[in-house]
Amino acid sequence: MRPSYKLRVVIVEDSHVFARRMREALEEIPHLEIVGAAETSSEAIRTIGAQQPDLVLLDINLTGGSGMDVLRAIKNRGFPGVVFMMTSEPSEPVRTACLQLKAAELFDKAEPEELLAAVAELASKPAP
Repeated sequence: MRPSYKLRVVIVEDSHVFARRMREALEEIPHLEIVGAAETSSEAIRTIGAQQPDLVLLDINLTGGSGMDVLRAIKNRGFPGVVFMMTSEPSEPVRTACLQLKAAELFDKAEPEELLAAVAELASKPAP
């Protein structure tokens, strides 16, 4: 458990409804703190750079860009945290592309319980 440490999370999602639902669900997970949110690619890169979260929840399809471009940019800049990609249209080729860019996993937004379980597991691990 993380007695004095909280998993710092940034949510990158352009759907206000999904982002709100995700935030509400994440707030129920112990040892987790939402430190930022973004809706666009450029805002995501700035927010992740400024906040240096432990975990980024990153939608593939963003207004004015792509989550894949964000993933590529932050990994090229040496971002050491975990990135969970999210999409409404999962497929094996998309998953493979995400993993090649060093995402930890791709989750289907239609089944958010799998994503939330993975986040909760990460939040329950001892602090690094």
